Amino acid sequence: IEGAVGTFGKICVSIFFFMLGYGFSVSGVKPIRYYIHKIAVFYVSFWLVFTVFIVILGFVFGFLKESFDLNEFSLNLVGVSDSYNGEWWFIEPYIIFVLCMPLCNLIRKKPLIMLGISSTLFIISLFMGWLKIDSSVISISGLFFWQPIFIVGYVFGSYKDNENVRCL
Repeated sequence: IEGAVGTFGKICVSIFFFMLGYGFSVSGVKPIRYYIHKIAVFYVSFWLVFTVFIVILGFVFGFLKESFDLNEFSLNLVGVSDSYNGEWWFIEPYIIFVLCMPLCNLIRKKPLIMLGISSTLFIISLFMGWLKIDSSVISISGLFFWQPIFIVGYVFGSYKDNENVRCL
């Protein structure tokens, strides 16, 4: 039953990334400072939870006292590593997707190009996974694996009003 629940969880992640792309697309083109603000607001909430559950409880229960590594702590603090809490793995792709929004907005009217780039990156992620090639800090293959769902959501959002259907 654990496998079925885990598989269902992956569906929820896919829905989250699709809705993220769709929501950003429907909200329209925004200035770069809008996306920086979104990230800043996210980090304020994340750091509050991080402080309570990792820093305070980590020192109270001792798991940070025993093997504290400043580099590992810093990577977890910015969401690049999820070694303290495996459930936080999605933070890294979320931040990168938000940072990529200005680029998505530049090619918004060219969905075939956007989907072509997305498909290519997805295929690269499959080869990287098969060959077990990845960066030690940022999971490039994981990012490339999840971005097609985000991009498809973004493209669907751009067709919400059907004015871009002729572009496809």
